[in-house]
Amino acid sequence: MDMAPMIVILTPILLPVCVKLGMSPIQFGLVLIFNAGMGLLTPPVGTVLMAVVVDFNDGPASAPDPPHSHPHEQVSYVAAGEIILVMGAEKTRLSAGDLFTVPADVPHAVQTLSAHVRLIDAFNPIREDSLTGC
Repeated sequence: MDMAPMIVILTPILLPVCVKLGMSPIQFGLVLIFNAGMGLLTPPVGTVLMAVVVDFNDGPASAPDPPHSHPHEQVSYVAAGEIILVMGAEKTRLSAGDLFTVPADVPHAVQTLSAHVRLIDAFNPIREDSLTGC
Protein backbone atom coordinates (compact mmCIF):
# COMPACT_ATOMS: atom_id res chain seq x y z
CA MET A 1 0.00 0.00 0.00
CA ASP A 2 1.24 3.49 -0.81
CA MET A 3 1.59 6.11 1.89
CA ALA A 4 -1.38 8.31 0.83
CA PRO A 5 -4.04 5.55 1.07
CA MET A 6 -2.46 4.36 4.34
CA ILE A 7 -2.82 7.85 5.83
CA VAL A 8 -6.41 8.20 4.55
CA ILE A 9 -7.38 4.82 6.04
CA LEU A 10 -5.53 5.07 9.38
CA THR A 11 -6.12 8.73 10.31
CA PRO A 12 -9.84 8.47 11.15
CA ILE A 13 -9.15 5.33 13.19
CA LEU A 14 -6.02 6.39 15.10
CA LEU A 15 -6.40 10.18 15.47
CA PRO A 16 -9.28 10.09 18.00
CA VAL A 17 -7.42 7.51 20.09
CA CYS A 18 -4.18 9.50 20.10
CA VAL A 19 -5.97 12.78 20.89
CA LYS A 20 -7.71 11.05 23.82
CA LEU A 21 -4.24 9.90 25.02
CA GLY A 22 -3.07 13.53 25.00
CA MET A 23 -1.24 13.72 21.67
CA SER A 24 -1.80 16.85 19.57
CA PRO A 25 -3.07 16.32 16.01
CA ILE A 26 0.13 17.84 14.60
CA GLN A 27 2.31 15.47 16.61
CA PHE A 28 0.07 12.58 15.53
CA GLY A 29 0.53 13.58 11.89
CA LEU A 30 4.30 13.67 12.26
CA VAL A 31 4.41 10.28 14.01
CA LEU A 32 2.05 8.74 11.42
CA ILE A 33 4.01 10.05 8.43
CA PHE A 34 7.38 9.09 9.95
CA ASN A 35 6.22 5.57 10.85
CA ALA A 36 4.39 5.03 7.55
CA GLY A 37 7.49 6.13 5.66
CA MET A 38 9.75 3.91 7.78
CA GLY A 39 7.38 0.99 7.30
CA LEU A 40 7.19 1.47 3.55
CA LEU A 41 10.96 1.74 3.16
CA THR A 42 11.68 -1.31 5.28
CA PRO A 43 10.49 -4.58 3.72
CA PRO A 44 8.00 -6.18 3.90
CA VAL A 45 6.20 -2.92 3.16
CA GLY A 46 5.02 -1.86 6.60
CA THR A 47 3.15 -5.01 7.58
CA VAL A 48 5.44 -5.57 10.56
CA LEU A 49 5.00 -2.30 12.45
CA MET A 50 3.88 -2.67 16.08
CA ALA A 51 2.64 0.17 18.31
CA VAL A 52 2.10 -0.09 22.08
CA VAL A 53 1.25 2.26 24.93
CA VAL A 54 3.48 1.85 27.99
CA ASP A 55 2.55 3.41 31.35
CA PHE A 56 5.02 3.83 34.21
CA ASN A 57 3.24 4.66 37.48
CA ASP A 58 6.07 4.10 39.95
CA GLY A 59 8.19 7.22 39.43
CA PRO A 60 10.19 9.15 39.98
CA ALA A 61 12.99 6.59 39.84
CA SER A 62 16.32 7.18 41.58
CA ALA A 63 18.25 5.53 38.72
CA PRO A 64 17.62 4.31 35.17
CA ASP A 65 16.23 0.83 34.55
CA PRO A 66 18.91 -1.69 33.51
CA PRO A 67 19.91 -1.16 29.86
CA HIS A 68 18.39 -3.51 27.29
CA SER A 69 18.56 -3.91 23.53
CA HIS A 70 16.51 -5.63 20.85
CA PRO A 71 16.83 -6.28 17.11
CA HIS A 72 13.95 -3.88 16.42
CA GLU A 73 13.99 -0.26 15.35
CA GLN A 74 12.08 1.78 17.92
CA VAL A 75 10.36 5.17 17.71
CA SER A 76 8.83 6.47 20.93
CA TYR A 77 6.61 9.43 21.72
CA VAL A 78 6.50 10.81 25.27
CA ALA A 79 2.76 11.35 25.76
CA ALA A 80 2.96 12.29 29.46
CA GLY A 81 5.60 12.90 32.11
CA GLU A 82 9.36 13.34 31.99
CA ILE A 83 12.16 10.83 31.47
CA ILE A 84 15.87 10.58 30.96
CA LEU A 85 16.78 8.44 27.95
CA VAL A 86 20.15 6.73 28.33
CA MET A 87 21.91 5.44 25.20
CA GLY A 88 25.56 4.63 25.78
CA ALA A 89 27.16 7.52 27.66
CA GLU A 90 24.55 9.99 26.36
CA LYS A 91 21.68 11.06 28.62
CA THR A 92 18.79 13.08 27.19
CA ARG A 93 16.01 14.68 29.23
CA LEU A 94 12.65 14.36 27.46
CA SER A 95 9.15 15.51 28.35
CA ALA A 96 5.60 15.29 27.00
CA GLY A 97 5.57 15.98 23.27
CA ASP A 98 9.10 14.74 22.61
CA LEU A 99 9.95 11.94 20.20
CA PHE A 100 13.03 9.72 20.19
CA THR A 101 14.42 6.87 18.09
CA VAL A 102 16.48 3.85 19.09
CA PRO A 103 18.33 1.96 16.33
CA ALA A 104 18.27 -1.84 16.34
CA ASP A 105 20.65 -3.58 18.79
CA VAL A 106 21.59 -0.37 20.64
CA PRO A 107 21.53 -0.71 24.46
CA HIS A 108 19.23 1.88 26.05
CA ALA A 109 17.39 2.59 29.28
CA VAL A 110 14.82 4.99 30.70
CA GLN A 111 14.68 6.76 34.06
CA THR A 112 11.31 8.21 35.03
CA LEU A 113 11.42 11.70 36.50
CA SER A 114 7.72 12.09 37.22
CA ALA A 115 5.12 10.00 39.06
CA HIS A 116 3.40 9.00 35.80
CA VAL A 117 5.00 8.52 32.39
CA ARG A 118 3.23 7.36 29.24
CA LEU A 119 5.22 6.33 26.18
CA ILE A 120 3.78 5.37 22.82
CA ASP A 121 6.30 3.00 21.26
CA ALA A 122 6.46 1.79 17.66
CA PHE A 123 8.65 -1.17 16.75
CA ASN A 124 9.72 -2.59 13.42
CA PRO A 125 9.55 -5.57 13.09
CA ILE A 126 6.90 -6.74 15.55
CA ARG A 127 8.29 -7.65 18.99
CA GLU A 128 7.13 -11.23 19.33
CA ASP A 129 8.52 -11.25 22.90
CA SER A 130 5.93 -8.60 23.83
CA LEU A 131 2.94 -10.59 22.54
CA THR A 132 2.80 -13.19 25.32
CA GLY A 133 -0.50 -13.03 27.14
CA CYS A 134 -2.29 -11.20 24.30
